[in-house]
Amino acid sequence: MQIADEVLGYFEIKNEYRKNIFSVLTTLKSKYKLVLLSGDNDAEKKNLEKIFTEKDGLQFNCMPEQKTNAIREMQSQGNITMMIGDGLNDALAFEKSNIGMAVVEDDNHFLPSCDVILKAEKLSSLPSLMHFLKYANTILIICFVVSIVYNIIGLSFAMQGKLAPVVAAILMPLSTVSIVALSYFLSKKYEKRHQLNI
Repeated sequence: MQIADEVLGYFEIKNEYRKNIFSVLTTLKSKYKLVLLSGDNDAEKKNLEKIFTEKDGLQFNCMPEQKTNAIREMQSQGNITMMIGDGLNDALAFEKSNIGMAVVEDDNHFLPSCDVILKAEKLSSLPSLMHFLKYANTILIICFVVSIVYNIIGLSFAMQGKLAPVVAAILMPLSTVSIVALSYFLSKKYEKRHQLNI
């Protein structure tokens, strides 16, 4: 507001970033290649250059098709891509990427098709989640190995005629229960050790 060439006050409108987002991005950047494909203009370029550079892939005014093309190009170079977005205009990119993660304020609203839905308030847990996903892959391998060993042992007894049909009928569902219990136990152990809260 200005009266007689004297500025008495003014309003400044600027973007507000999600809590701890820059520390989250810094942590992720130490382990992964990050690319920013924004549909907005470059008004926030100066702030975002703290994390991204044009060499890394800092792009503004991107249409949905441009985001999809950028993901396709990264995949053609042998990269596994994960798209993190918060809008319907990211639906094509979610579909094209290997993993699509939607960050939402309210999970009761209409959401684009994606693989993972993360509430915005949990965004700071993203590095922990990424680390857990690697651990979950290890859990999966352990469970497969245990299942195979379990079935080989059972099959060897069955071929020798030492396994009654009733016992086999009991052991088969017990195998499934034991695998589920093992995966649950290992997941909870990781959660407790790393204080994971997602």
